[in-house]
Amino acid sequence: MERVKIGYMTEKGYVEEEVTFEEFSLEEAEYNEDQELNWEKLEDVISANSLFRSAVDIAADAHRETKRLDIASIHSWPEFKTDWKMTCVKVLGKKICTKTPQLFTRMCHRKVYAELSYPSNFTDKVKSDIIDCAVIAASAAVAAAIATGAAGAAPAFEVSFKGCALAKIGDLVKDVRINVNSDASCGGWTPR
Repeated sequence: MERVKIGYMTEKGYVEEEVTFEEFSLEEAEYNEDQELNWEKLEDVISANSLFRSAVDIAADAHRETKRLDIASIHSWPEFKTDWKMTCVKVLGKKICTKTPQLFTRMCHRKVYAELSYPSNFTDKVKSDIIDCAVIAASAAVAAAIATGAAGAAPAFEVSFKGCALAKIGDLVKDVRINVNSDASCGGWTPR
């Protein structure tokens, strides 16, 4: 078994710890004595490799800053769904049952936001340029969301942001990660 040192950021600051990583060869994991695939050993290999990759990902993200930019907040966003219910009627004294659709509605409060992650060693000027481009891109995302619905917001933000950032910070834009997403808090479904 091999000990691997990883570091990551927590709310209390940067933390380093050692984790155990047992390296398996794929040849060991593939077949048992009957030349059948040894699933248990293969799962161990996959699990160990996943742990190692997770540790590497955590260490890589330790020296990054993440900023969240709220793009839009939409109150009273309607949502609809149809469920099937069993409905029975009497016809000529016989009970006939069939599934019928029933419409349900609810209202939600939806927030659209962008998360920007970049290396913490960027200069303050570069960080400021990233935020400026994000604000410009947010305007494009809102316009796209109005014109095409929520699905158009993410691509519009990314294209606008990358164009602006490429002009302002050049090749450093490749180190900036963008995630456009939305959250919703909704009431209960009401039958109509």
